[in-house]
Amino acid sequence: MSVHVRFEQPEEVSDKIYDMLQANNNGRLKKGSNEVTKTAERGTAQFIVLAVDVNPPELLAHVPLDLC
Repeated sequence: MSVHVRFEQPEEVSDKIYDMLQANNNGRLKKGSNEVTKTAERGTAQFIVLAVDVNPPELLAHVPLDLC
């Protein structure tokens, strides 16, 4: 069972993650919970970013923390 904790993230961390995703978008970037779940379960995911403002939060509740 996974437990998701809501916390405040510093804006500088958000900016760095956003910049990293923009710079490395070479066609291998997966978007959406289905694609992320597949790549995580296959073991090919290197870095997973979960949005803090997903509504309803149950959309990402199935992603285990040990895969993130």
